[in-house]
Amino acid sequence: RTPAPADPLTSRERLVAELAAGGATNAEIAERLVLSVRTVENHLSRAYAKLGITSRGDLARYGIPNR
Repeated sequence: RTPAPADPLTSRERLVAELAAGGATNAEIAERLVLSVRTVENHLSRAYAKLGITSRGDLARYGIPNR
């Protein structure tokens, strides 16, 4: 049996990515999670880099579910 691959994203990066995939703006995500918009931008930037993608639209194609 082969173990499932580890998730490359931190739990916070995954949550932010899921909200972004669901159509939430950076400002909406920041308000919902009580973060600054810049922190949301940083989480998304790191998530994109780890997943090898460049946009919100790519999140769904990568398989990130939306919230």
